Formats: sequence, C-alpha cells, structure tokens
Amino acid sequence: MHYRKAQGLRGAVATLGTHGRFDAPNLLGVVDLNAGHAADFRHQPAYLDDLALEMFHNVTDSLGGKAFGAAAGLLAQEYQRQTGFRMVVLIRSSQEAVDLLDQGKVHLAGVHWAEAGDQRGNAGALQDRGLSADLTLFHVADWEEGLAIRHDARIRNARQVAKSGLQWIGRAAGAGARRCQDQILGDRESPAKIAHDHRGVVEAIRSGWADVGACVRLASEEGRLAFIPISKESFDYCLPATLADDPRLRALQTVLRSASYRAMLLDLPGYDPRRCGDVQTLSANRS
Repeated sequence: MHYRKAQGLRGAVATLGTHGRFDAPNLLGVVDLNAGHAADFRHQPAYLDDLALEMFHNVTDSLGGKAFGAAAGLLAQEYQRQTGFRMVVLIRSSQEAVDLLDQGKVHLAGVHWAEAGDQRGNAGALQDRGLSADLTLFHVADWEEGLAIRHDARIRNARQVAKSGLQWIGRAAGAGARRCQDQILGDRESPAKIAHDHRGVVEAIRSGWADVGACVRLASEEGRLAFIPISKESFDYCLPATLADDPRLRALQTVLRSASYRAMLLDLPGYDPRRCGDVQTLSANRS
C-alpha cells in the first residue's frame, strides 16, 4: 500500500536536484544539489523552519521515471504531514554524510556501518572513527543488504557469485555497502567501476554495465533484479547532541516513533522498523 504510493513519489528534492540551486529564504542549509555542496546552516537565522537532512538513503531515483527514494521520500512526506516542517534530503555514502555533519553543513547524517546483531552497532563504529563532539543517534530500521544481480545470471548464492566471472559494480570506501562487497570478494582487487549509492548499483546492472553489486533489498526489488541476501544492517541518524532539543529534531523523533511511519517502513521490502525512534547518546573521545 504505502510502498506502491512511494513508487509514484517525486517530491521537491528530486525536482530541485534537476533544476539547480534551492534559494528559498526560509531554508536551513541552502543546498546546491547539482554542485554537490551545502551552505553552513549554523550561520542562518534560528527561526527558520526547515530541516536539512543528510542521509545515505540508498533507494531509486529514476528507475523508469517512477521513484524518488521511496524510504527517504516517505519520511520527508510524513515529516511535513505530521509537523509542518520540511526536509531536504541529500543522497551520500555514510562516510560522506558524517563528513558533512562534521563540517556543520547538515543537521543529521545517516549511517549503516554495523550488522543488526552487533551489540555495539553504529555507535561503536562511530566511536572507533573518533568523535570530536557528543552525538545523539536516532535508530530508523534494520534492513537487508546483499547482492543485486541480473536475473539471467543463474546465480543462487554468494558462494557462486564469489567463484563466478561476473562483472562487478563496486562501492566506495566508507560506504556502508562496501563491507558487504568485501565480505564476498575478500582479498581480491576492488572493482574498477564504482557506484556512489544503491541506486547507482541497480542502474549499472539494468543498463548492462555490470552483472552484480552490493545494495539493499529495496533498491534491488525496485529495479526488478534478483537479490541474494548477505546480512541485516542497522540504519541510524546521528546528530550533534547540542541539537537534540531543537524543535525540528524533536519533531523528527516523534515522527520516527509514530505508528503511521512504522507502518510505512513495514511495507518496504527488507525493512524492520521495530526499534524505530530508539535514542542513544555518544560521548566525544576526550584525552
């Protein structure tokens, strides 16, 4: 139900991405999506009512001209419906998202560096990378990650993929899906062709440029590709702890915990939202 509605969603972010700079005077974090950078939101007036959200939401943009990031689009739509606030979504890898957060150019960064069963989770991965400031994590969902593959490849499991001569579309270092790729390829040389997000993996395979690549189940099913599950991973938003009391961020937490948004995520292939809205606080590494 909600998933089919999302397939027809082409919201403001997709439009702005094709038409250039978004100069709305009431935007926190003015974003030039074509140039790929965001202005520093910390120097904007505090009363402005938009949330600049940096997330690695890894779903399709224009497969058949039908979809703009189903999960990301659903959150932006539900956030505005419930709160009246607006959200700007950028598609980046987990590492790129955290880098933009560190630079003060976005309010949240989406990360998926840990398997769902890992007790330390994304919190542990962030701490291992070193924290310069206290962070708050909002959990969104656990999702299935694996390999998207051509239907005619006649491959049924990861072992067959590892032994095959299939052409890979790779993932960049720092991307959450890179861990899945490395798990299958081991010590072999990384693929020369790199996709910047899950959508890029699917489009490369559909276009005949590659046979297989690491992505989430949702992206693979959107592209009508075969999918081999490898792991379940946790997806969280991280934000500076100093922003935890910002009304826009409190509103986002309320939306994440709402029954309506959880129902939407349940309708997405491979998503488990049972812990959606859980909060965790991380302390900076202080010497």
